[in-house]
Amino acid sequence: MKVPHLNQRGVTLVEVLATLVLLTFVAGIAYSFLINSYTFQERTSERVSIVQESNTLSTSMRQIHEQGGDIFFTENGQLRADSSTGRILHDERTRVTNLYVDGIQIDPGTNLSINFDQHDIKATILNGQYEHTIDTTLDRLSYFSYQSGTPVDDGNEVTPPDEDTEVPEEPNEEPETPPSEEDIDEVEFPNNSEEHVYIDGIFRHAGNNQKCNFTGNTKTSQTVLNNQSDGLGPCDYAGVYSGNLLFINQIRLDSTPFNVDGSLYLKNGLAENGNNASINVTNHVVSLKDINLRGYSLFNRGHLIGSHNIKIENAHSFIDIKGSVKAGSQFYLDSPTPSHIARNLTASSLSIRNQSQLNVGGNASIAGDILFNAGGRLQASNVQARNLSSQNQATFNISGNLLLQQELSLENRGNYQVGGNLSANNVNFKNGASVEVRGNLKISSNRNSNTFNSGRICVFGNADLHNNNNYTDTLVKSEYSSCENVNGNGIFLIR
Repeated sequence: MKVPHLNQRGVTLVEVLATLVLLTFVAGIAYSFLINSYTFQERTSERVSIVQESNTLSTSMRQIHEQGGDIFFTENGQLRADSSTGRILHDERTRVTNLYVDGIQIDPGTNLSINFDQHDIKATILNGQYEHTIDTTLDRLSYFSYQSGTPVDDGNEVTPPDEDTEVPEEPNEEPETPPSEEDIDEVEFPNNSEEHVYIDGIFRHAGNNQKCNFTGNTKTSQTVLNNQSDGLGPCDYAGVYSGNLLFINQIRLDSTPFNVDGSLYLKNGLAENGNNASINVTNHVVSLKDINLRGYSLFNRGHLIGSHNIKIENAHSFIDIKGSVKAGSQFYLDSPTPSHIARNLTASSLSIRNQSQLNVGGNASIAGDILFNAGGRLQASNVQARNLSSQNQATFNISGNLLLQQELSLENRGNYQVGGNLSANNVNFKNGASVEVRGNLKISSNRNSNTFNSGRICVFGNADLHNNNNYTDTLVKSEYSSCENVNGNGIFLIR
C-alpha cells in the first residue's frame, strides 16, 4: 500500500521576503497612526492646559489685588507672589512674556505693586508650541477716585453732578469688547440644526487620564457618556474645537475642565455639585432652565443668559464674564471668590451673601429687590432697583447713580458709597449705618416715612426733600469738610 506524501518543499525565499515586506508595511502604518494620535493628544492637552493656566493666573492675580499684595515678574518668565522666591501663580511648565500693566510693558525682574483700585493686565502665556493671551482687568472695592489712581482729597472741592442727571445706558468707561458684539437681547437659543453639536446625557469624569476631543455635528442619546464610539468618552480634557455645543438633558461636569470654542447652550440647565469643574466658553452661554454654579467656575468671553435663576455657591464657584449677564429670575451669589461681569447685569432680584463680592463694570438693573447680608459687596457703575436692603456690615460702591423706586434700608455699620445721585422714596437707617453721596440726594416721601436710628447720609451735592419743614430735626445745614468730621444722626451737607 502506498502512503501519500505531503508537500514538504517548505517556504521559498520569495515568500519569506514578501511576508516581511507586508509586515513592515502594516507596522509602518500602525506606527504612523499611533504617533499621529499621540501627537494630536499632546497638542490638544497643551492647548487645553494653556487656557486653564491663563484662567488660574487671572484668578490668582485678582486675589492678590484684593489683598493689596505684590507680584514679582522673574527673569525666567514666572509670576510669583510678593517676591522672586514667593509662590508661583501658574504651572511651572508655562512661561509668561509680553507683560503689560495699564499699557506699560514690564521688564522681567520687576516687582509690581498693584495698589491702585483698577489695573488692566495683558500678557502672553507659552506652553510648548502654543501660546495664549491674557487680557483682564483687576478691580477692587475702595474709596472713590475722581482721578485715575488718585484718592479724593477731602480738602478739594468736588463739583456735584447736575440734579437732573439720568442714568446712562452704558458705563462712562466702556470695558473691553468681547469677541461677539451681539446685543444680549439678540442672542437666542438655537433650533435643531447640524451647525451645532448635540449631546443628550451627563458628562462624568472617570479618572482614567484619557483625553477626549470632538469637533462638530456629534450626536448621542446616552444617559451616561462612555468611551464607546457613539459617546464622548470619560476624559480629563474635553472640549469642542470647531463649533457650538448644546446639551439636551440637565448636565453635571465632575472634576474636569470643559472648553467650547463657540457657544454653550443648556436646554435643561446645569446641575449643582460640579466638584471643582471649570467651564471655558469663547462666546455665549445660554440656558433655558436654572444655572447652578455650585462647584463650578465659569469663564466666558460673551454673554451669560439664564431664563430662570443663576446661582453661584460654595468656595470654589465664581464667574468671569466679558460680556453681560441676564437672569430671568434671581441672581444669587454666595461664594468668597470674587465674581466679575465686564458689562451689565440684569435680573429680577439680586442677593449677595456671606462675604461674597460682585464686580460689575457696567450697570446693574434689578426689577425687584437687592439684598446684602453678612458682608456681601457690590461694585457697579449705575444701579436701579425697587428696594435695597443691607445688613451686617455689607458694602456697596457705586460710581454712578443709585435709583430706587421704594426704600433704601441699611442696618449696622458698613461701607456705602454713591459717586453720583441717590434717589429713593423712603430711607431707613439703623445701628450706625452711613452712606456718602457725592452727587445729589432726593427723597420723595414725607418725613414720617423715614427713620434715622444712629444713621446718617453725607451729601456732597444738594438735598431735595419732599418737605423741608418736616426735616428741621434731621437735615443739618452746617458745613462739614468731610463725613468723618460729622457727629450725630440725620442728613448732613458736606461743603
